Amino acid sequence: MNIKNIKYLILTIIIVFIGILPVKADILDFSKLGSAKITLKESIEKTPIEGAEITLYQIAEAKEVNYNLTFELLENLNECNIDLSDLKDSNLIKNLEECIKDKELPIRTILTDENGIANFEELKLGLYLVKETNKVKGYSNIDSFIIMIPENIDNTWIYDIEATPKTDIIRVMDLTVKKVWNNVSYNTPNSVTIELYKGEDLIDTVILNEENKWIYTWTDIEKSDEYSVLETNVPENYIDTYRQEDNTFIVTNTKKLVQTGSLTWISQLLSLLGIVFIIIGIIYKKRNNYE
Repeated sequence: MNIKNIKYLILTIIIVFIGILPVKADILDFSKLGSAKITLKESIEKTPIEGAEITLYQIAEAKEVNYNLTFELLENLNECNIDLSDLKDSNLIKNLEECIKDKELPIRTILTDENGIANFEELKLGLYLVKETNKVKGYSNIDSFIIMIPENIDNTWIYDIEATPKTDIIRVMDLTVKKVWNNVSYNTPNSVTIELYKGEDLIDTVILNEENKWIYTWTDIEKSDEYSVLETNVPENYIDTYRQEDNTFIVTNTKKLVQTGSLTWISQLLSLLGIVFIIIGIIYKKRNNYE
């Protein structure tokens, strides 16, 4: 083996040896403050959501136990019996939102800017519940979620967190259906059933009656031009018609004009009188001609 091959062999051994050495983890600095950048965008067109009120509730403090990072619930949340051992627990958010009601917690609130961003600076290390605390017209609200400061990514502690909601933000709209009666009679039904469709899919069924003034509004449903309504139990002797004005469907029931047998004799009498008058007219004309 020549010297050149020996050098390559030694270099290979060094590279392999370095590769199997444990990587030293970054040291956590508890004296640092962190930040959180929350970004809200509509899921399809990626439109920034401006004016959303984002509130951060600190729910736990960062602690060091045996050189490991742990989180300890704030003292006034201990009575809620919240378990932080599994931050992915599907019930954790629900339990936290119920727990923080009427509790005095460290909170920060910021409105998202024209880019859909809310920047929170100088945050203490810990766990935070992120919640949208207002309603931006035309968009669905985000589901609350948890962020941790700091996060460990590839053995490096990250103190400046960038986060987005875990669920999609969609465009929403309000849709109204209104019932109108024409030529009503004493036996008008007490209620009617209206079905809401999106394309061919049945979305919802509602009852319209005097109690709700024959009007119903679906709020914050997904925005679409494919919605339609159908009255399923059109009363006997009524004709149903439909029209749409902006986001309102108007369903009109018009009473049919019904002729009964009791009126037949009137039409027969009028026909007979017509014939009599024709005959009288002919006789009168002949007399005038004769004279």
